[in-house]
Amino acid sequence: MECTQLIGSSFRVAPQPRLPIRSEQVWFGDGTIVLETEMVQFKVYQGTLAANSPIFHAMFSACQEDGSDMIENCPVIHLHDTAVDLMHFLQAMHILGYAIGSFTRPHFDILASSPSYYDCKTTDDFNKIAGILRLSTKYDVEHLRRRTFEQLAFLYPTTLEQWDQRVEDAIKVFEARPFVVVKLARETGHLSLLPAAMYLCATRADINHVLDGAPCPDGYTIELDWEDKRACLHGRETLASAVRTRLFKFITGTIEIHGHCTSAPHCEIAKYRTVRRLEVALSHTTPAVFSTARFTWPNYRQDVCKNCAASAEAHFDSERVRLWEELPSFFGLPSWEDLRKADDLVLTTRSDISPK
Repeated sequence: MECTQLIGSSFRVAPQPRLPIRSEQVWFGDGTIVLETEMVQFKVYQGTLAANSPIFHAMFSACQEDGSDMIENCPVIHLHDTAVDLMHFLQAMHILGYAIGSFTRPHFDILASSPSYYDCKTTDDFNKIAGILRLSTKYDVEHLRRRTFEQLAFLYPTTLEQWDQRVEDAIKVFEARPFVVVKLARETGHLSLLPAAMYLCATRADINHVLDGAPCPDGYTIELDWEDKRACLHGRETLASAVRTRLFKFITGTIEIHGHCTSAPHCEIAKYRTVRRLEVALSHTTPAVFSTARFTWPNYRQDVCKNCAASAEAHFDSERVRLWEELPSFFGLPSWEDLRKADDLVLTTRSDISPK
């Protein structure tokens, strides 16, 4: 009768306690320690983790003193991470890859090889990259933290030159990606990712993604904190104004024409037509200030004189640089210089806990 309860004249079987399961991806038969989170267990190598993480080193020392649960003669450590993040992180720590070959000058012929679980040059799975960054930050694994951060920084850079060189699909693209990066940057302290990520959030065609959250491939919705929502909305308005009054001032206002306009009536008519097309375009899209493909320069060069065209492009390029330098302030963030310094500090400061 221990597993049943009498209810009226019927019996109901009480639910059995849920038991932990072994990870299918991370269970080394000769491992020396078991990590458990969300009822999933991972058998790994204590020495590998302790050598790379002062946090784990201290944790394992405490485990030896207080006497933990044991599985297959290995102590069990209970963590509070997601099982998916821990799976990615532990595989990145243990599966490093190799290449075997022969060296015949000047070539190295690879005879056999195995890839690393995480390679910052080839890995494009966002969840894998984010999970490794999240836990390498938490457990102070410097080399993984630096590599994953730098991979994300390629897509969310701090310079306009890097922005113009970014490859959008270097990491798998999904609607909510910049929103996830904002939350990840806050969580891990890599604040230099924020301006570019918030710019991409703010310039989404659907403002409801900022207000109510953006859809993820797994069916969940990622929603920014209220302070970041407010910053994105403010930045969106600032950028919309900057497009009209600054970036395209050569058609919405007046700029200095180097060498003077050689066909004033013709150029003025062309500018009027262009500004009408611009307003129509901006009414259907968002102010993508830093996109290099939104304005049709070849058409504009044909419509105005050479001096007006050259002056317009020079103005556009210089104003674009100035707007990039001001971008963090549009979202209430510190300057690029201060954000870079903060990142350098985060990446070079080790935990106070270190192996003895």
